[in-house]
Order: sequence, then structure tokens, then C-alpha cells
Amino acid sequence: MLRHSFIARSCALSTSLFVCVIAACGGGSSGTKTAAPSIAPPTPGVTRVATTAATAAATGANIRTLDLAAVSDVQAAVASSGGEFQPDTVIYGDLTGDGVDEAVVAINSGGNAGDIGFLVLTPRNAGTRTLFTFIPGTSVAIEVVDGKIVVTEPVPGPDDPHCCPSELKMTTYGWNGTTFIVESTDTEPNPAAGAKPTSSVNSGSTSAAAGLAPTTRAPSTGDTPPATDATSSVPRPPRPGSSP
Repeated sequence: MLRHSFIARSCALSTSLFVCVIAACGGGSSGTKTAAPSIAPPTPGVTRVATTAATAAATGANIRTLDLAAVSDVQAAVASSGGEFQPDTVIYGDLTGDGVDEAVVAINSGGNAGDIGFLVLTPRNAGTRTLFTFIPGTSVAIEVVDGKIVVTEPVPGPDDPHCCPSELKMTTYGWNGTTFIVESTDTEPNPAAGAKPTSSVNSGSTSAAAGLAPTTRAPSTGDTPPATDATSSVPRPPRPGSSP
């Protein structure tokens, strides 16, 4: 009898120890599993895609140091328009808001008509990429004001001589993230139109052929090529039909 009681107690003790071992090892279908450690998500904004300096470095070129006369699009514009490229009329400035300068390259008629169009170039790798081209072939005045391109064109009336348009049209172009678009257009009377002559225009006149005097841009100083720095604004050039 005592033997059977001892065996029963021994079996009960062995069973208890077995259950404890299973519980300690996390066995059994009803056991509670330990949760995996959580990993915090990365903090947004910690890694910046690019800074202004990095953007400038990524382009691989400073457009102020490039030979823009050698750019194929500039050469094509000169050939198609019959005009010429004048390095000292280039306007430099950040026109796309990325902290990197673009170049507004005017195409000049080479005569009394002054500028007859322009291209906007941005540095890309070791060269340039053309962002915008405007070559109407008629006289235009080009300026940059607060990062916008403002183009002034003569609007002659039906009885206006070629020299003296009655109105001026100012078109403002701005960058929309992809290309340059027209942001505003304004037409106003030309204060310099004056009385309309009845005879043909004197061929010796210094006025521009289409009523727009050639744009005068003050050269910048330093090691950069002579051109206008348009980081803020450029004084408005002579209006179409203004006296020299």
C-alpha cells in the first residue's frame, strides 16, 4: 500500500515538473508568444533629396563659364533667324527656383531691329539643356524681373509706320515646374510713338526697324563673362518706338 502511494506521489510530481518545463519553454498551443521588438519607421524629412548646393553640383557645370556660342541650339537659332549671338547680352539668373543660374541668350538681328528672340538654357552635366525658345523674328526687348522673363513687343496699328508702333505688348513668362508659360499679357499705349510721319522712314534713323531700340545691358564685373546678373531684377530696356 505504501509502495503504491509513493509511486502515485512520484508520478504526480513528475507530471508537474513536465508541465512546468513545457510552460517555461513556451510549448503548447495555448501558450503566450513573446512579441517581436517593434522598429520605428524612419523619420520623414531626415534625408533630404537635394540641397541647393547639391543641386548645383549635380548639374556638373556652371553655365556662366560655358561657351554658349558653341551650344547647338544657339547655333540653330542663329542660322534659322539670320541673326547673331552676342555674348555680352546674356542675362544670368535663377529662373526655375532651384538655386542654379539659367542663361537667357538673346538672338540679335545684327542691325537696327535689335534682339529678335531668345533661348533659356540651364546647365546639364557638362553642357546645357534648352528650357524655352522664343524666336518671333521681329524686334523684342528682353528683361528679367524677380525671376520672370518679360518680353516687350511692338504692336503697330494699321496706319503706323514701321518705326512707330502705337502700342506695346508686355508678356511675362514664368516657370511652372516643367516649362515656361505665359503668366500675364498687358498692352499699353506707346508713349514714344509721337506724331506719325507721312513719308517713309529715314534709312539713317537710329531707331530700331520695328520701333524697338536695341536693348542695353550693363556688363557685370568679376571673373564671370560680361553679362547681366538677374538674381533680382533688371532695369526695363528702352520701349519700342523710343527715341535713341
